[in-house]
Amino acid sequence: MRTAGFTLLELMMVVAVSIILITVAIPGMYSFIVSSQRSSSAMEFYTDLSLARSEAIARNQRVTVCKTADGTTCLPLATGSWNTGWLIYVNKDGIVDNTEPDYDLSDPDVNEDVVRYNDGLPAGFTLESEAADDLRRTVSFLASGRAVTAGAFLLCTNAVGIVDRRIAVEPSGRIEIQEQDCP
Repeated sequence: MRTAGFTLLELMMVVAVSIILITVAIPGMYSFIVSSQRSSSAMEFYTDLSLARSEAIARNQRVTVCKTADGTTCLPLATGSWNTGWLIYVNKDGIVDNTEPDYDLSDPDVNEDVVRYNDGLPAGFTLESEAADDLRRTVSFLASGRAVTAGAFLLCTNAVGIVDRRIAVEPSGRIEIQEQDCP
């Protein structure tokens, strides 16, 4: 007569099958996680650019998105990265000089409203302007919704088999996400 329970052989078979399944599943799971992080990061940046555009239209004022490291001031042209975060603010004075490396770090000014601060991307991702253009530091939208600074950003990861993203800002203010491999 047999009592309830498992034999040692049955338990060893379950452990062996479990190990095989885990070994097969882990690489696919890693790829899924990185792909999900990439998609959510691209959508987050896209959403923040769209928010800046809609705020410019709603407030009938220029709204600027700039790269920041501390969430309170914009970084100068020659320093920092979009990876560290970005700041959306109502640019009431309309002054943004993207060409000066020693740009006035007081932006946003005391009287300029901060709409949103994003603290950046997950580790392993980079967000950079596609070309040496004005987007290296800021993206601004006019009250009409048109972009003052048009161009594109590349959201890249070093993970193998993951298609990267390009976030384009058209002169009309239209923003779109495209699949594109980074160089």
